[in-house]
Amino acid sequence: MTAPRPRVAVLFPSFRGGGAESVCLWMVEALRQDHQVTLHTFSDIRFEPLNQYHGTAIPDGEVEVLHPFAATLLNRAADGSRGQFTLRQHLVIRHFKRCRPPADLAISAYNEMDLGRPGIQYIHYPLFGAGHEAARAEVGAPDSAARAAYRRFCRGLSRFSDQGMKSNLTIANSRWTADIVKRVYGIDARVIYPPVADDMPVVPWERRQDGIVVLGRLVPEKQVEKAIRIVQALRSRGLDLRLCILGGGADPAYLASLRRLLDGKESWATMRIGLARREIAALVTGYRFGLHVRENEQFGIAVAEMVKAGCIPFVPSTGGQREIVGDSEELLFDDESQAVERIAGVVSRPQVQHRLRGSLASRGRMFSASRFMAEIREAAREMTARAGG
Repeated sequence: MTAPRPRVAVLFPSFRGGGAESVCLWMVEALRQDHQVTLHTFSDIRFEPLNQYHGTAIPDGEVEVLHPFAATLLNRAADGSRGQFTLRQHLVIRHFKRCRPPADLAISAYNEMDLGRPGIQYIHYPLFGAGHEAARAEVGAPDSAARAAYRRFCRGLSRFSDQGMKSNLTIANSRWTADIVKRVYGIDARVIYPPVADDMPVVPWERRQDGIVVLGRLVPEKQVEKAIRIVQALRSRGLDLRLCILGGGADPAYLASLRRLLDGKESWATMRIGLARREIAALVTGYRFGLHVRENEQFGIAVAEMVKAGCIPFVPSTGGQREIVGDSEELLFDDESQAVERIAGVVSRPQVQHRLRGSLASRGRMFSASRFMAEIREAAREMTARAGG
C-alpha cells in the first residue's frame, strides 16, 4: 500500500502581484508533487492565469485553497487596494491557529508567522514581528505611534509570539535580508534566492535595441518616475535610448500619475500593463539594458528576470538587488545623477558590455526555478523529519 503523502499548509495573506506572489506559487509548485498542499489565503484565486504570469504549472483543482473567516467581507472592503495587508496577515495566522487543520508541516510564504508550532517561514523583509520597528529604522523608513499601535492590535488578534516565530526554520530571500533578520531577531536565516522561470527566449545582442526596460509592480514604492527622469537625462546627452515600462499589480492612482509623466514622450517611451508572461519575455529580451530604481529592495526579482533575459541591469547600491549583479560597481548607483553617469559609461563602451554580459550570465544561473524548488523541498524534508522525530 502506498504511504499517504505528507500534508503541507502554505499560508499567504493576499495575492496582489509581485515577487512575493511568485515565490509562493513556486513553493506550491515545488511541493505539490510529493505533498498534499493546502493554500490558506484571503484571495479568491485561479491558478491558470497566475501560471501564465509567473511561469508555474499548477493545475486548478489539484491544490486546495482555503479562505479564512470573514474573507469575503474583508476582500470586498479592500479589493484592489494595498490596505489592510498587515491585518490580513494576522487574520490568516489567527485562522490557522484556531482551526488547526491537519498538516504535517506549516509554511509561511510571506514573512514572519507564529504558526502555533515550528514550521518554515520565508522572509522577504521583517514586517510583522516586534523586530519590524528596528528593521524600518535600518532602512530609514518612516514610522509613527499610530502605525505601531495598529501593529500591536494586529499581533494581539493573532496572539503573535516572537518566541513562537523564532522556532521556525527561517529562510531569507537575500544575504542583505538575512543580515537584517539576524540583527533584529538574532535568527540565523538560510538564504534561498527567489525563483525565475527558465523560459526566456535567447535573443542575440546585435538584434536587441539600445533601450532600457523597467519591470515590476507599478506602485509608489517602486519609484518608476525616477526611471523616466533618468532616461530623459540620458537622451538629453544625445544617447538615443528608448524606455519600455512593463508592469503588473498596478496602483490605479500611481498608474495615472505615470501616464501623466509620459504624456508627450510617446516617441521614445512606452508603458504596457497586465501582459502574459510570454509577452513580457518577448519584450524584455528585445532590450539591451534594464533599470531598477527602488532603494533597499529586499531582493528584486524583476532584476533577476532581466539578468535571465540577457539584459545588463542598473540598480541602486542599497538592498539585496546588488547581490544579483554581483556587486559590480559599474552597475550600482547612489542617486539619479550617478545612475545617468553609470549607464552612459556602459552604453558607450561595447567592450565593457561584453565583459558584463559574461559575468551576468553566470550570475543568472543562481536564480533558476529548478534550484529554488530543490532547496525548498530539502527544507520541507528537514522540517518534516524534525517534527516526526
